[in-house]
Amino acid sequence: MDRHRVIGGPDGGIPWHLPDDVAHFRAAAEGRYLLLGRRTFEEMQGWFTHQTPLVLTRQEDYRVPGGGRVSDVAEALARAAAAGQNLLLVAGGATVFAATIAMADRMLLTLVDTDVSEGLSSAQSDALPRFPDPAAFGDWRETSRIERPEDDRHVFARTFLELKRS
Repeated sequence: MDRHRVIGGPDGGIPWHLPDDVAHFRAAAEGRYLLLGRRTFEEMQGWFTHQTPLVLTRQEDYRVPGGGRVSDVAEALARAAAAGQNLLLVAGGATVFAATIAMADRMLLTLVDTDVSEGLSSAQSDALPRFPDPAAFGDWRETSRIERPEDDRHVFARTFLELKRS
């Protein structure tokens, strides 16, 4: 997310390309069941190498190669548990994050040192998808922080955070 919790650009998709963020995501998600919204799943095609995506959608005939379609969060949790997974990783988008953050006990976040809404009108900025404010959903404590400066492969500095519910 950017400085204002924005997680998507005005035209959809992730508004930055950060190779170590992709690597960080893949390492955290390896072997896990992931819960994603349909649009996020479609925007992240190619990211899923050793994960099982569960796509939350109302489209009953939606097909998910290497994963499955779910109609609600409870179904996703049940499918992960049935596969022996004690963790369901939520990978977005904003609606899915909002539907699940109250249940979370741990968050892995990437803070990107940028402002996606810079240069946009107020209406355009307000329409950008945002990660929910964790503080509105309980007390969280930081358990890990890794800071990375911008470099020749990364236009923006970024911080990898792990938060656990207090």
